[in-house]
This record gives sequence, structure tokens and C-alpha cells, in this order.
Amino acid sequence: MTPIVDRAALLLRPLRDARPPLLAALVALLLVQAALPAAAALTTAALVARVQSHPGADMFGAALAPLAAFGVVLPFGHILEALTAPLEELTYARVNGAHRARIVRLTTLSPTI
Repeated sequence: MTPIVDRAALLLRPLRDARPPLLAALVALLLVQAALPAAAALTTAALVARVQSHPGADMFGAALAPLAAFGVVLPFGHILEALTAPLEELTYARVNGAHRARIVRLTTLSPTI
């Protein structure tokens, strides 16, 4: 293995203690959360394009769909943040607890300090 792969494996090894379902959920939420700024930019661009292409009295009707999409994207980002924080805490607690258990096991097995 290359040194980079070895280092990455060493860094990722403690995540085994967090269990795959929790990690999968956390990674999925973080990936969707990373895509939200692009979604907000696209909905804003669609809104601006619609407003510019429909001058006059029908501007509200033309802007309604992109405005509704933008109104969905923003709260969705806040919801994802609210869901991600507890999962991050749970992951941290599991990894930290397993590490502390290994340290305790190592210290209790030796006859002296």
C-alpha cells in the first residue's frame, strides 16, 4: 500500500466502532447537505430567469414555481442540519467510548504502570 492509503486507513479505522448503519446515515445526510448550496443557487437562477423573461403583469405567476422550489430548499437545509447534529454526536460518543474502553483494557491488563 502507498503511504497515503495507509494513513487514510489509520484515520478511518476508529469509525468502525460507530457501526455501518449510523455511518451510512451520517454520510448520506452530509452529502445531501453539501449539495444544498448548489440547489439554492439553481433555484435562485431559475427564479431570476423567470422574472426576467416575463415582464409585466404575469410576473407573479411565472415566478411562483421557482419561488416555491426555493422555499422548499431553504427549510430543507435547516432540517438536515438539525438531523445531522445528533448523528454526529452519536458517532463521536461511540468512537470515543470504544477508544476509552480499549485504553481501560490496556491499563488493567498490565501489572504495573
